[in-house]
Amino acid sequence: MNEFPGVQVGHYISRTYGALPLKVYSENDADVFSFVKIEDRPGVSSVLSLSDWDAFIVVGFGYSLVRLVEQWGAYQPDFLKADFGGHLLRADFASDYENHCMDTTQAVRLLHRLREMTSKPIYLVPAPLPAEWAAKRDGAKFDAWRAIHEAGDEAHAVAAYERQLRRLPGRRIKPIKQPQATISGTIWTRSEYALGQPNDAADDSFFARGDFYHMNKSFGEIALREIMNVVQADFDVSEFPEKTGSL
Repeated sequence: MNEFPGVQVGHYISRTYGALPLKVYSENDADVFSFVKIEDRPGVSSVLSLSDWDAFIVVGFGYSLVRLVEQWGAYQPDFLKADFGGHLLRADFASDYENHCMDTTQAVRLLHRLREMTSKPIYLVPAPLPAEWAAKRDGAKFDAWRAIHEAGDEAHAVAAYERQLRRLPGRRIKPIKQPQATISGTIWTRSEYALGQPNDAADDSFFARGDFYHMNKSFGEIALREIMNVVQADFDVSEFPEKTGSL
């Protein structure tokens, strides 16, 4: 964080093995988020006081292109060339369905409640786009991605996803998109940024497990810099007048 002197950052990381729910307080409200599972160990806080911070950034929590495409397995827009095996929906019904799919993510539930509790700036960083090798790999886990790629439906997928991101500012949530330097084509993360590497032959590797959605440290450094640049720029132009240098 040397590039951003004076900025303090607090992390509240949800773990699959976490035992404590996240407790959030504001001056006039409080809530418990049981789906945010904080690790129970010394030095890790599960209590967030909104008055202590100037801005809030929600990262991931199921908000992703992966979520949208997975739901097409049940109901898909009728204009897609690929066949995901789901029922076909007319474009207008498909939009309503996609809205529902994204509005029921943990991310949107958390964002909605935080917005009720504070007027301070809130950002969403969606989960990364799938690693590009998912488009060419065999197996049921990759069928949808291979179908999108082979049918040339990438443009339809990114358009549907971008439409969801454009809905967020109306809720006073600012999305921070994945840095362009990490993207291949329109909907893929460049393979060098994936934890799963095709040349990793180990039985327990991320690639062997078919993990195309977790990214590596190099990706994280680029993404963090983008997040900080966006937030800092907003504060610098006085979009948010009360600023004390903490996120």
